[in-house]
Amino acid sequence: SKQIVILDLEHRDKVLSSEIKTLSKTEISGHRHSEAWAKDQRLFFNIEFSRPYKSVTYSTSTENSPFGGKGAKAAFEFDASEGNELEIKVAISAVDEAGAKKNLETEIGDKSFQQIKNEAETAWENQLHKIEIDASTSLSNQISKEQKSIFYTSLYHTMIAPNRYQDVDGRYRGMDLQVHKTTDFENYTVFSLWDTYRAAHPLYTIIEKERTTHFVNSLLAKYEEGGILPIWPLAANYTWCMVGYHAVPVISDAYLKGIRGFDAEKAFDAMKHSAMQDKLGLKSYKEFGFIPVEEESESVSKTLEYAYDD
Repeated sequence: SKQIVILDLEHRDKVLSSEIKTLSKTEISGHRHSEAWAKDQRLFFNIEFSRPYKSVTYSTSTENSPFGGKGAKAAFEFDASEGNELEIKVAISAVDEAGAKKNLETEIGDKSFQQIKNEAETAWENQLHKIEIDASTSLSNQISKEQKSIFYTSLYHTMIAPNRYQDVDGRYRGMDLQVHKTTDFENYTVFSLWDTYRAAHPLYTIIEKERTTHFVNSLLAKYEEGGILPIWPLAANYTWCMVGYHAVPVISDAYLKGIRGFDAEKAFDAMKHSAMQDKLGLKSYKEFGFIPVEEESESVSKTLEYAYDD
């Protein structure tokens, strides 16, 4: 009998280039450069198999990847008689293949699947214990198991993003799509700010104070690299999704709650820079105090969001 593992780099969005390299019978690496909501998304990977593969079959389609390199898709065949279990270690990087390999060596190394599973469970237990329901109060006796499950599931959802976006050596791809290196903060991406400035980020200032410092520094780094505070950054790209400039209340809320560890003057300059733009209806907003419907779509929503941000 045999086992087949398929690596499909064509799946989902438009592929600009891709490549799968076989470094040995147990190690492969490569990249995937794609275009979708993030217009320029670069992913590099390093993968290790616990057993050597017997053969590999490549398939390069031109339908979705006109510039696809060797192996936009590959099927790796393993001899199942050597064991039922096949462990696959995967690491990614937005910088290069060497970064992905170093991430794998540092974060996974020789650890088994069970070790990684145990570490993940411990990490999530520690995270979810940041808010505990006090069993000594009379109110706690009225809370059902189902309600607790809903509460902690919701708390878990608040911790899915933002995501750390850097290699173990501090290198990351910035909003100018160039490689940068951080030494004094952790770089994050996936700031769904229109969705998170009202409740999620204020929660982070209470239970994630250290991470909030990293969040603010990440936003300021994006301002320096891309020229403006992001609205909805994804994988080193400005998506320009949603309305408002909600990095401003995120930064100001953190500062007003005593969170430091970032350049306050730079933050103030960045916030003023966002507020003084002329695009997206801001020119009329500055002139009239509102956005006329004849001049801009979503005029009421934008007026309300800008008023909040200011």
